[in-house]
Amino acid sequence: MEATITVEKPKPLQDLIIDATCLYYGLTRQQLFSKCRQQTLVDKRHICFYIIKQETNLSDYLLAQSLQYSRSSIQNAIEKVEGEKSVYRQVATEIKDILAIVDKLLMKQSEWALQESSLAS
Repeated sequence: MEATITVEKPKPLQDLIIDATCLYYGLTRQQLFSKCRQQTLVDKRHICFYIIKQETNLSDYLLAQSLQYSRSSIQNAIEKVEGEKSVYRQVATEIKDILAIVDKLLMKQSEWALQESSLAS
């Protein structure tokens, strides 16, 4: 069964990235941000942190605060993914695929906003 996310009202880009990451990996937000230290889950969480950092203008401090992680955890995750994406093609592919999902969610969000504005007029 394929997971779907319905965009009913505009969400910040950070939330769309989290949604896209969850969709891509077939996880819930609760699973993605659990305190589980299983390496495969940690890697997915780190990729999410990396994409949020690259695609938003949030400082490490604000990103850490919004995700309820320490600033050093966020920084270490971002540095780790930066190193891995140049060595492991799989990591770069996952980032690209998640960003494609983000683009689709942004398009759906824009369509929703247009429908709302046409209903309001």
